[in-house]
Amino acid sequence: MHMALAGLLLAVPLSAAAADLSLHIDADGYAEPVSIQDFTHHWQGRFSGGRHAFLQGRAELTRRDVGQEVSLLWRYDYLLDFTPDTAELYNAYAKGLAPDTGRAYGLGVTARYSEALGVRWSPVFQWRPGLTVTPGFNLLQGYKLTDGGLGGSARFRQPGFSGADFQGADLAVDYHYDEPQLYEEKLGWHPRNPDGWGYSLDLRADWRPDDRRSLTLQLYDVYGRLHWRQAPRTQYQFDYQAVPAAHQLTGQLATDTHYTQVLPMRGRLSGDYRLNERWQAGWQLDANRYVRLGQVSAGYSVGAWTGSLLWEPQTGALGVALAHPGFRCRWLADSLNTNRARRLGISLAAETSW
Repeated sequence: MHMALAGLLLAVPLSAAAADLSLHIDADGYAEPVSIQDFTHHWQGRFSGGRHAFLQGRAELTRRDVGQEVSLLWRYDYLLDFTPDTAELYNAYAKGLAPDTGRAYGLGVTARYSEALGVRWSPVFQWRPGLTVTPGFNLLQGYKLTDGGLGGSARFRQPGFSGADFQGADLAVDYHYDEPQLYEEKLGWHPRNPDGWGYSLDLRADWRPDDRRSLTLQLYDVYGRLHWRQAPRTQYQFDYQAVPAAHQLTGQLATDTHYTQVLPMRGRLSGDYRLNERWQAGWQLDANRYVRLGQVSAGYSVGAWTGSLLWEPQTGALGVALAHPGFRCRWLADSLNTNRARRLGISLAAETSW
C-alpha cells in the first residue's frame, strides 16, 4: 500500500513548468486536566480539572505545479471529551485518593481516534486576483480506530475503589476499536484488527488583496468517512446497588461486519498584516469539535528570514516561529519543561523547486 501511494505521487502527470516539492509536519496537543505526558502515561502531575483533550498530527509530502497538488499523507486524530466528574474521579483513582462519599459522580467519556495513510489530489483555482481556492480530495487507508464511549454514574458509601466501597453504580459502554481498551482480553477476547478505507474533502482558501495583507482558511474533513470491515465492538450495560444487594450485567463482545466512522471537521483561520518592511502582526484561530484556541503573533524580518513570537492567551502558551521561502518551523508550549506542558505545538516545513 505504501509503495502504491508513492508510485501514484510520481506517476501523476504535471505540467512541463517547474514543480515544487514540499514536506510539512504538524503536531498539536492539549490536555486540560493534567500535562500531556501525564495524560498519556501515569496521570501523576498537578490536576486542574477540565473536560477536553486532543492530539492531532499530520505529515504531508506534496508535489505542486501551477494547476494542482498531489500529496502523500499520514494523519493522527485523537479527540477526547469527558465530564468534569469523570476527570476528578479518575484523578482520585490514579493517585490513590479517597472519592467523596454520598456524592453521585456523573460519568461520561467520548473518544474519537483514527490513524490513516492516504493520497490527496488538489486542483488549484484562481477565482479572482488575489483569491485562490484549493479543494482537496483524499483517499484514505485507516489502520487505527477507537470510536464511542461510556456514560453513567457512581456513588460511594466509604472511601476506596473496591466493590465494597460503592453504594451504587450504573454504566453503559458502547465503542468500536482496533484493539480493546477496557481489558476485554481478560475475558478471552482477542479480535483481529479491522480493515478501514475511506475518503474526505478538505478546503483551503487564500486571499491576498495586496502585498501587506493576507487571510487563509484551511478546513480538514469538511466531509469525511472511514468504512471499517469486521470492526470489534464492546457493548455492555452494568447496574449495581449495595443495599439491597443487586447487580446486573447485560451486553456482548462482537464484531460488526461494517462500521462507518465519521471524521470530525477541524480547521484554522489565520491572517497577517505587514506594518512595514521589518515588522508584521498576525492572528490565528484553531478549532476542532471540542476546543477553540486563539493566537496572536509579532514578526520581524531580516532579509529573507522572518522570526515571530507567538502567544496563545487561552492556554498561556508562548512560542517562536522562523520562516524562509524554503523553510519554516514553529514551537509552542505553556511550559519550558515539556513533561509538564498541557499545550504543545510543533511544525516543520521544507520546500524546493525542481
